[in-house]
Amino acid sequence: METSNSPNREQSQYSSSLVSLWRQFVKIISKFTGERFSIIDLADPKSTIEGIKKDVEFRGFSLWILIFSIIIASIGLNVNSPAVVIGAMLISPLMGPIMGVGLKLGMSDFKPLNKSVNYLIVTIGIGLLT
Repeated sequence: METSNSPNREQSQYSSSLVSLWRQFVKIISKFTGERFSIIDLADPKSTIEGIKKDVEFRGFSLWILIFSIIIASIGLNVNSPAVVIGAMLISPLMGPIMGVGLKLGMSDFKPLNKSVNYLIVTIGIGLLT
């Protein structure tokens, strides 16, 4: 009878060693992916909010970049070139007011929301005028 139990014991030891190897593998992979994909340690909420607030205002060079971006996009539409239209979208500074509106809606901060919406309306008006 001992000989019949011996293979079962070896098999259970083998399976328990496989389970422990699997657990070690999962632990290593989860640590690796956790370190690589973590954005928590790199995020600074105060500086992010300040950066978005700074980009909301539309003055000076931002207006000129918007105007030239719209001109480039219009040329791209006239010559039926998707690459030129995409390039114009990439240089367009419209994301500042849009992100400002999103930030203020997310924070339920409605007084500065009016400022962001006003700048967004101004940029839309400049775009239509151009």
